Amino acid sequence: MVWGAINGTRAGPLHRCNGTINQHVYKNILEQHADFLTNKLLAQDNAPCHNTRLIKDWMEDNNVNTIPWPSCSPDLNPIEQIWAWMKRSVQGKKFDTKDALWEELNACWSQLTPCFIRRFVDSLPRRIKAVIIAKGGNTSY
Repeated sequence: MVWGAINGTRAGPLHRCNGTINQHVYKNILEQHADFLTNKLLAQDNAPCHNTRLIKDWMEDNNVNTIPWPSCSPDLNPIEQIWAWMKRSVQGKKFDTKDALWEELNACWSQLTPCFIRRFVDSLPRRIKAVIIAKGGNTSY
């Protein structure tokens, strides 16, 4: 499992996660990458580790605001498109070790250009409109 962050045009850190992500592990990840997150608006899903008092307090203390995310909603976060692209990039390749996979994921992540990231961020209004038209149902995204 990996954790990563993007802003409107820039890829931030890619973080390798070993094992389960609980609130303490997630807080550690946030602390390691606070410089990229501070004074930013963070879109994250409703994973249990995202919604604990520990994490909410950390966000408040570090000037990281989050977008309210409704339960059972379509995942419109632009980074999900990046994850899908990365998955397609490594799909079908064989890795002998987790380290080899990690190296490939880092190589993919390093290819994220501002223009490429912006494409997904700029598609957000179209994706929201598609969800509205589909009345919350499936869309082509």
